Amino acid sequence: TPAMSEYQTNMRNYSITIGMWLMLSLVVAYSLTVSFVLELYEHMLLKEKIENQRDKAQLAMFKAQISPHFLFNTLNSLYSLVIGTSEKAEDAFIKFTEILKYTYVTIDNEYVALRDELTYIQNYIDLQMLRLNEHTKVRCDYRIDDDGIEIPPMILLTFVENAFKYGSSTSTDCNIYISLVVRNGELELVTRNCVMRHADMFRKEMPAGMQNCRARLAALYPGRHSLVTEERDGNFMVNLNIKLG
Repeated sequence: TPAMSEYQTNMRNYSITIGMWLMLSLVVAYSLTVSFVLELYEHMLLKEKIENQRDKAQLAMFKAQISPHFLFNTLNSLYSLVIGTSEKAEDAFIKFTEILKYTYVTIDNEYVALRDELTYIQNYIDLQMLRLNEHTKVRCDYRIDDDGIEIPPMILLTFVENAFKYGSSTSTDCNIYISLVVRNGELELVTRNCVMRHADMFRKEMPAGMQNCRARLAALYPGRHSLVTEERDGNFMVNLNIKLG
């Protein structure tokens, strides 16, 4: 009937209108969703870029602090030898030259071979032993399955340096133990020394010690390292573990 035909026409037009609005809403919603996701993705990339730049700036600052800190400490050791007209002075200067060369050659490198870093550490130990006498006993234990594995330069020196700084003596018997084990991409450094002096004796020195190392490790190996320090029964112990792979 004419009335029924008009009703069907109106219903059809209504359905078409609803369908068009629904499709338009879906298109608008999809466009907004895509735009939001893209903006979020760009924001995440920008945030990551800023964090990477900040980390690089921090690492550069940490490295810049380490070099003069180590230089001044070593010069003090050399001064004590020269002022006493020691025959060890020549060997000390040779060791110091090698150490200084390594420091400034690798300061801009992000990573170096472990064998080079170990040679650097051993030169430092030898230099300290030239300054000390029979009262300080030093024992080193190196067990490394791959000395070509790469690590950040001077990441281990602070712990070795502190062992001598706080645990050596020329008048009292004391012991320093240094162990470096690298196995299956995992590095473990252990140092143990008698406590001959405490950190509060060096408060006025440059702030480039353990705090600096903790910050570097946190930036370089987030979630892949552990650092435990403990003083007990007159001994100070450090246990550092890094998953290099």
